Amino acid sequence: MIAGGEAHERGRADFEEVRGNWPYAFVNFDGQAGRIVDELRSNHVVMAYGDHVASLAALPDLWNIEQVVI
Repeated sequence: MIAGGEAHERGRADFEEVRGNWPYAFVNFDGQAGRIVDELRSNHVVMAYGDHVASLAALPDLWNIEQVVI
């Protein structure tokens, strides 16, 4: 699954009631957030700074695997 978006920083105090040591991010996705949830296959995701959607979308064809671009 490949999804573009923009991350927004929030203070750690916003999450003290949940757990103070967890990594967290707020992201505005370019696509539909519901579709991203439908495509999740694990409880871990990777995010990177920059616009890498086009480069990442080329990899599944090289590796002969399925891709979902949101």
